Order: sequence, then structure tokens, then C-alpha cells
Amino acid sequence: MDAPIDQVATERSSGTFIVLLVASFLGTQVLSYLDAGFILYWITVLGAALYVFRRPGEGIWVTFFALAITSLLYPISMSELGEPGAGEFRPYNVAIASMAGAMIFNLWLRRRRRLPLILLRRRSGTLKLVLALAGVFCLATICGDLSPMKAEALYVLQQSSAWISFFLFLWIGYKLALSPVEIEQSLERFHSAVLIYSLVFLGKFAYLNYDDGLRAATEFAWTQRMVLFFAGCSLVLIFARRLAPEGRSPTKSGWLSALIVVPAIVLSGSRGLTGAAFLTVFVLVASWRTRTLLRLSPILLVALVAVAFVLRSHSQLVEEYVVSKFLVTPDEDPSFVGRVAEMGAVIEALQRNPVLGSGTLASYMFFDPLFGWRESSFVDSGVGYLLLKTGLLGTGVFVLLVLSYLKVLRQLRQSVAAAALIPMVVFVFYLTFLVFGSAFFDPRYSWLVGILCGYILYLNKIYSEKTSLWVMEIGNQWKSKLS
Repeated sequence: MDAPIDQVATERSSGTFIVLLVASFLGTQVLSYLDAGFILYWITVLGAALYVFRRPGEGIWVTFFALAITSLLYPISMSELGEPGAGEFRPYNVAIASMAGAMIFNLWLRRRRRLPLILLRRRSGTLKLVLALAGVFCLATICGDLSPMKAEALYVLQQSSAWISFFLFLWIGYKLALSPVEIEQSLERFHSAVLIYSLVFLGKFAYLNYDDGLRAATEFAWTQRMVLFFAGCSLVLIFARRLAPEGRSPTKSGWLSALIVVPAIVLSGSRGLTGAAFLTVFVLVASWRTRTLLRLSPILLVALVAVAFVLRSHSQLVEEYVVSKFLVTPDEDPSFVGRVAEMGAVIEALQRNPVLGSGTLASYMFFDPLFGWRESSFVDSGVGYLLLKTGLLGTGVFVLLVLSYLKVLRQLRQSVAAAALIPMVVFVFYLTFLVFGSAFFDPRYSWLVGILCGYILYLNKIYSEKTSLWVMEIGNQWKSKLS
């Protein structure tokens, strides 16, 4: 009788969870209309922080939920140059900091969850590279073109948080010592939150397009790119669970999820996000389903061209928004020209300071085709960010760290494939996004990859230690037999 009772309790819990998500996301629209969104915002942040403190294993989906609510209540606003104003209130930073504080407070009070001392005495090569990269960032900050002593404290905090957040959440993910079951359960709820958010996004986009026109709808989509980034991550995980050798066969719910998330990602208008998601899926298919990819590639190419041609002829939305974003030549794309100019300025700055770069507080000048010459501390490309802020030294250490992580993930895939699947796919998604943005070193995005990178280190410690103890036990048995 226990199994049916447990099943009923699980179904009730899932139903309550879905109702809570739907009510919360729809509540953002009602309260925003009544100019009372701040009530839901603070209830969400404080309630989520308390929940994460009590259940840190669910921090992934709760953090996403808090960011999604925040984004719907307070759409990200930028200046006409595409950058947040100096000293401007950023509610998403408060949400992320609250989640980090809740998990750290939990660790402080529950010291029994620390790793055994036998695991702490040995430091893997990957952990050493993490510490080396953190050291390079500290050195570049201190020795950069702009000294922390000469800059305003708020500016130093803003620029430093871009890289500190990654290392902070990596440490949290390592110290939480989460089990594969906790990660799996948190990701299941993460998927549910992404799907419901995507439905709300698509509904509001359609409403704005019908009521206020395409311009209002696309402006709304632009403000939601931060949260839609995680929708791209969720989409990649949906496909990975079906493509992996140990994965499950495609189901109706899986295809339905993809049909909901894909339009949301495309309508975001972010070529970086769309490109990273589909490139990651392509890499997974090429790795796990090579023969299938070779057979289907010509058919998929013809289908995509046909669909694009038909939609371009019959849909104003697709023609004026989607096609103009994704099917434009580079020489006609001011965004692409601007990114090329950014990288040119980064290369010039690197030539002046090749070892440590210009420092994490430094800014640079480049020619923007829309606004002319402008000065900025933000770099669109993740590779450009590393080269400008940390030079060849920091970029080289980061490359070594990535290779070390990939090696660890390969080893974990051979021993505990199911447990290593989620962190591996998320890690690869973030790597592909490096071409388009510095998600590893952006506090809006780095919390997820930071937690999972720490989780990878924890898994590696646990299973490598188990293997060492097993080898020692076998050796002792043989010694006793020989004696």
C-alpha cells in the first residue's frame, strides 16, 4: 500500500507546484497592470531565499523562478547604447544575491555537510586550475589599467561581480555536496518552470503584437533575453536526454516541450542564444547519433529552406522580425559590424598588455556603426572578454581549465553516465555561447554553470576516492593472500 500512497502524494505535490508556477507568472501581469509588482517581487525574493535555505538542493529551479518573476515584473532596461546605466537598480542582482546568501547561510549552519577530511587533503588538477584562474582575475584587477583605488567603489563592485559570481557559485556547488537525485529533481522542476514561463512569454508576445504592433512585441522580447537564455539551456537538455546512449526514447511530452520552447527562443531575437542552442544540439547529435545526422542532414536542410521561403512570403512577423534577424548578410548587419569593431579594439588593447590584458575594470574605445565612437567596459564575445580583461595568461588558464573539465566529464561519463549527463550538457552549452557572450563571467548567467561546475568537482572527488579505496582494498586482499 505504500507505493500507491507515495505516488498519490508525489502527484499532488507536482500539481500544487504547477498551480503555484502558473499563478505566480500570471500574477506578474495583473500586478504590473495595477502598479503593484513590487509586492510580488519582494514576496518572491524573500520566500525563495527562505525556501533555498531550507532546501539548498532545489536552488537551481528556485533561482530561475526568481529571475523569471523579476524579469516579467521589471523588464531589463538599457540605455540607447545598449548598456545598463551606472548605479541603476538591478532587481535581478538582488534576486541572485539572495539565493547565494541563502545557500551560504545553509552551509554555515550545517557544517556536517562538509566533505570528509580525506577528500580535502587532495586537490585535483582541475581544482588547482580553478584557483589559478581566480588568482589571475585578482591580479588583473589589481594591476590593470584602472586601479581599484582610483575607481568608484560602486563601479569596482559592478565590474568585479562579473567574475566573482562564477567562482562563488562554483564554491557553493562544491560545498553543497548534492546527490545526483537532488540535481535531477531540481532540473525537472527547472524544466517545468521554463515551459510555463515560455507559454506566458509567447502569450504576451502575441497579445502585444496584436494590440500594440510588432515593435512593442519585439521590445518586450528583447527585455526577456536574460530568462530566455535558460530556456535555451532547457531545450538542449530536452534533446540530450533523448540523444544520449543511456537516454530515453522521445515522448509526446518531450516533443511538446520542444515545440513550446523553440518559438520562445527564436522570438527572443537573440542570434547568440539561438545559435548556441542549435549548435549544442548539433554537437550532441554528431557525437551520439552520427549516422542519423548524415542521413537526415540533406532532408533537414531542404525543409528549413522551404519553411523559411514560405514563411517569408506569408508572414509579416517572420519577414520583418525573424528573417531580418537571422537571414541577413554580415555586411548589412550593424550588430555584426559592431562586434567585429569590438574585437578589433580588443586585439589592439591586447597588443599593449599581452600578459594580463587591460584588467577587469578597464574600458576600451571602438566604432559602433549605429552610435559612432563609444567607450565601453562590456564585451559581447566571451573570448574577447577574457582577452581584454585577463590577457593571454587568463585566456590560456581558462582554456586549460575547460580541457580539464572535459577530461573529468569524460571519465565520469564512463563510470556514472547518468549523473554526469546534465552537468556535461550545460557545460557544453555555455562553451558554445562563449562565441556570442561571456556567460561564464556574467552574474545573470554564471550562477547555473558555477553550481554545476562545483557539482562536477564534487562528483569527481567522490568517485575518484571510491575508486582509490577500492584499489587499496583489492591490494590489501592480495597482500594478505600472498603472506
